[in-house]
Amino acid sequence: MLVLICACCVAVRLWPVVDGKNMDMVQIWKHEHLHWGPRMSSNFEIVYGLLNIFSGNSVTPFLLKRLTARQFTTLTNLTNTVGFFMRGAAERGSLFLAAAVPMMPGVNGAHASALKSIATSHAERDGIGLGEFSAWTNNLRAIAGAIASWAYASYYAFCVRRQIFPGTMFVVMGTLGAFVPQLLLTFLVSDDELEVSKGKAVAK
Repeated sequence: MLVLICACCVAVRLWPVVDGKNMDMVQIWKHEHLHWGPRMSSNFEIVYGLLNIFSGNSVTPFLLKRLTARQFTTLTNLTNTVGFFMRGAAERGSLFLAAAVPMMPGVNGAHASALKSIATSHAERDGIGLGEFSAWTNNLRAIAGAIASWAYASYYAFCVRRQIFPGTMFVVMGTLGAFVPQLLLTFLVSDDELEVSKGKAVAK
């Protein structure tokens, strides 16, 4: 069970929202709802990218050293949820910019960092080759990416047609990409399963 759940988590928790696969919808939001021009949009991407580099080199490693796998994953799932909810709360550029702050520690798939080595160790213990396991997780990511792109675009189009506030798109993203996976981690994964496996598969 753990290998499957961790594979989903490494595949960016059911939907590749927090792995940078939501950029098309973000671009639409910036252009159609925040009314940002090319210069403002490009400046944001530059600053956001620099923040990601800073967070990946300092904030995320700092948290990984001081928190357990469950604590780190829970914290970053929740901060990602908050960040995405903030993004769509209103059509305001300042709110969109502020949402980048809580998202930094776990965005772009970083909130799976603590689970990757655990999932790999369990796969190795069960006799699954690292290449095979990597192929499994990459295939899951590809499937999730294909479904997510269609699902988010369809939901956005539905909101526009029915005159529903399109910002709820980010609520859907945060829920499927971070909150639901957190529920899976909380209720389906025990503390014992979150220990790195030390054993090897026994040859039959």
